[in-house]
Amino acid sequence: MKQRIGLIGSDNSHVERFTEILNLEEHPAYWPDSGAEVWAIWGEDEGRTREGAANGRIPVIASSPQDVADQCDLVFATSRRPDVHLEHARPAIEAGKPLFVDKPLTQSPAQARELLALAEDAGITLTCFSTLRYGSAARAYGDGMAQAGPVKYAAYLGPCTRKNDYGGIIFYGIHVVELMLHFHGADVVSVDAVENPPGADKSNISAACRYADGALVTLGLLGDGAYMFHMLGVGSEGIVEVPGTARNYAADAESRSRAEGRDTRTPTAAASSPTADHYENGVRKILAALRGEEPGPPREQMLRSVQLCAAIEDSLAQGRPIDPRKL
Repeated sequence: MKQRIGLIGSDNSHVERFTEILNLEEHPAYWPDSGAEVWAIWGEDEGRTREGAANGRIPVIASSPQDVADQCDLVFATSRRPDVHLEHARPAIEAGKPLFVDKPLTQSPAQARELLALAEDAGITLTCFSTLRYGSAARAYGDGMAQAGPVKYAAYLGPCTRKNDYGGIIFYGIHVVELMLHFHGADVVSVDAVENPPGADKSNISAACRYADGALVTLGLLGDGAYMFHMLGVGSEGIVEVPGTARNYAADAESRSRAEGRDTRTPTAAASSPTADHYENGVRKILAALRGEEPGPPREQMLRSVQLCAAIEDSLAQGRPIDPRKL
């Protein structure tokens, strides 16, 4: 019998991405041996919830987050808004159900600490990450880093807007923050950010992140540029550079554009770009973590991702470097 997965939050395009992999047998991304299906969904917007259920052939539209937790074996908290993740996660934790929180974990470091503590006290498995960590582009980059030697400078670029209805920088900036944490670890001692044009509706942000071991990582958060991800590392033996393919990012770009009321330009991918298989690989990682087969990101990394996004916001507001560990 397949494990039943419940989604709490329906406004995210990830409802479609997850159900393509787990429910839609005719879809190219379908995983026939997953041993799981998306069974129930609840969301604050009834129309969007019904749309997501119809698109993903989700059998049950639940009456509440508690109803989702009661009916399902595994729970995904999937709202776009990280400020509601703590409350959406409570019913799953209280029911003792393994829980995936779609990034970002929470809006604030204080909420992140509380959520992680609740899960730990309840003895349940909780994991949270951006699926970009596990796509072919990231894997190719990781292989290149191993060949380039110790990397003491790196840059990660990705789409991000500071002004949005989903929590500011953390809404999309979390992707590049998590790529940095995945490849370099959590020991960031300061973050120094600049924005240009300052406070504009469309601006670009550069955040210099200093590591305790002497590494320097620059995060490019691009609100005025193409919807694209890019990774660059400079090691003692060479350089590794991997563009994330735009081929399958088009749906994400369109979803983000609709949500924010903006135009989003999506470039044509180069033929040599790695396949955008991060959702398929990510869902496999989610289920492996929730089933206790593989570890997810360390607790420190899950907390640090939220602290780093808060540090970028604070650095821009205060005009000085911020130590994310103190937030």
